[in-house]
Amino acid sequence: LNAVNVVFGESSQLVLDWGKNNAEQFGLSQRAFNEMATPLGAMLKNAGFAMDQVSSNTIALTERAADMASVFNTDVKDALGAITAGLRGEADPLERYGVKLSAAAVEAKALAESGKTSAKALTDQELAAARVALIFEQTEAVTGDFKNTSDGLANSQRIAAAEMETLQAQVGEKMLPVMLELTKV
Repeated sequence: LNAVNVVFGESSQLVLDWGKNNAEQFGLSQRAFNEMATPLGAMLKNAGFAMDQVSSNTIALTERAADMASVFNTDVKDALGAITAGLRGEADPLERYGVKLSAAAVEAKALAESGKTSAKALTDQELAAARVALIFEQTEAVTGDFKNTSDGLANSQRIAAAEMETLQAQVGEKMLPVMLELTKV
């Protein structure tokens, strides 16, 4: 929770609320969502995105990662790891999900979106925005797959595991005062 607050600042409540209310619907516990959202948000923030874009893109990219994991039968954490690698400029991890983020494609997208005529004039933020746009464009076909197939075995298991982890966290929260007292003793 602290990491989410530090990274997302004034937008942290939006991220925390989404994680609390929606994460299980995408096969994630609240803890898992917060753990994955924090480095992604930090990366987007450091790329120069406005905080409202940081929080909305973090949530949308996490949802997309769940859909990618559903279609390609991988873990959401792996899919989101591939997305964050793509945002760093690493194209290989996303290729297993059918996404091609070549330097030329990123530059072409950034030039089209910025209106600039020279790739040398592009900023890191414009390149990052182009990567985000390309990821969304090239994964459009998987949108909603997790929700559409949530009654299938694989996604049902992901949801059940997320619900169990959330339950364990709630029990742990209730035990925290007792554990703190025990550590003092």
